[in-house]
Amino acid sequence: MNNAYDRERIDLAIGEFEKLELSPVEGLIAAGQLLVSQFKRFRETSTDFRARVGDEVAKNFAHQELNDLIYDLQDIIPPAIRTYNSLLRDPDQKNEAPEGR
Repeated sequence: MNNAYDRERIDLAIGEFEKLELSPVEGLIAAGQLLVSQFKRFRETSTDFRARVGDEVAKNFAHQELNDLIYDLQDIIPPAIRTYNSLLRDPDQKNEAPEGR
């Protein structure tokens, strides 16, 4: 177990979510809403988190896991916007298929 979190619990939560076998749309909406609510929850409790784990662990968490998560979010934004825009266009517009096609 990491001092900041329990990886096994995270893997279990992901596995339980995937067991639901949601459609891509359902999964996107559920995961997005969960991400937003959990970021808000973490932000509201970040002072308590730092007090519980200590300054060094909190800084390492920010430099590593939180940093990686933010990078991943930054990387998915441009394709998400392209997909969004392509869904708004008429189907006959050239070279504007939804992302992934």
